[in-house]
Amino acid sequence: MPLLNQQKNSSISEQNTHDFFQNSIEINYSTGLYGDKDKQISNYIIKEIQDNKLLFTVRNKKENISVLVANLFKIHILNWRTYSRTHMDANEFTEIRSNSYFNIGYQGWANTVRIFEKLGYLTIFPGGYFKAIKKGYLTKLKISDKFEELVKKFNLSYQDILKRTPPISLKDSKGKKIEVVNSKITNPIYKKIERYNSLILSSDVELPIDKIDYDRRRKIGFANRTYAKCYLNRSYKLGGKYYGPCWQNLSKELRGKIKINGEETVELDFNAMHLHLLYCRVNKRLTDYIPEGIDAYQLPNRDRKIVKTSFTCCINNNCNKDNVNNVVGPKVAKKYPEIFVKNTSYRDILEELGSYHPEVRQFFYAQIGNEISNMESKVSDYIIGKLTKKNILVLNIHDSFIVSIAYKDILLNTMTDSFKYLKYSSIPRVSQ
Repeated sequence: MPLLNQQKNSSISEQNTHDFFQNSIEINYSTGLYGDKDKQISNYIIKEIQDNKLLFTVRNKKENISVLVANLFKIHILNWRTYSRTHMDANEFTEIRSNSYFNIGYQGWANTVRIFEKLGYLTIFPGGYFKAIKKGYLTKLKISDKFEELVKKFNLSYQDILKRTPPISLKDSKGKKIEVVNSKITNPIYKKIERYNSLILSSDVELPIDKIDYDRRRKIGFANRTYAKCYLNRSYKLGGKYYGPCWQNLSKELRGKIKINGEETVELDFNAMHLHLLYCRVNKRLTDYIPEGIDAYQLPNRDRKIVKTSFTCCINNNCNKDNVNNVVGPKVAKKYPEIFVKNTSYRDILEELGSYHPEVRQFFYAQIGNEISNMESKVSDYIIGKLTKKNILVLNIHDSFIVSIAYKDILLNTMTDSFKYLKYSSIPRVSQ
């Protein structure tokens, strides 16, 4: 996996990209090295400190080294950023320690950063006010050629770093995270997610990193390699979709280049899944009204991408007939700038779509997106659970799934079986 190459070296030059402090990425204190490389690199750095007779009286030495190396590798090498930024203020670390996976305190962290500078792995620069989060003054770091040599020496890849995240996320009605309490409801969810994530971390999921374009590569959370189920509005009956891994943010074309344990993969997709789920709500079948093989989102003289985006928005929260143009427009402009047209009436588009689907148009603007997401999550639960029990790794991309080509037929049958098992009346067509 070529990470240190001429394209990278030219791309991150300050002159070419204007990659100043405002474009840096902040250190994440729940991200550290993972697997055998964690112990190997920590021991290597500690021995180097001892050989140079440097004073390094830090508790949790290995944790601090693990977090710093993993973040420098992710931000500078994988994300092609010139600078990373970090807190070096004792007042900030009370919150950092309470919200982080690793036991990182101010003295230990500050001493670790400074010892890395003494060893020649990085340079510390004075910080500044960071506009995006209205916080400052954060210290900025820049890696040296010696750090790149360390990466080469241990042949670090994105699979050697990991952001540790809880397997369940619960939010209130305003989107603020709240505490997840162990209970008869959450304990089974924990076990299923942990079993699934363990299979992921014990597998070789190879991403086409060298094929990812410059802008996307700078944003991808390469340390995100596990899933969490995200529930909404304080309820385990709302939401519940699988979020987390960096491959969910790749384009379908790039996802097609993913390899699992060295094997080529295939991605199977539920067609018009959310429309089918609306038909399930009224215990009817979409194919009784729209013939099999006809695209349920296709309207005359309308771009399918815009129709689908409009539909997705109209069933989610905070969308009604009065504000639909203001809700959909920015999403289309951001996601599909090449087809965005100002002053488009997305309400008219939804009226047209509703005329093709009169049986479910009652749900347009009904703000039932969280309920539909929960129905979708149950489909994912079934598919992931069945394949994980067979030790077959499946990567969830919400309404599509990726497996090694050898398991294509098993995935296809399991996807169809999921709707039957859940007694969902309208079964989508599965396509590649």
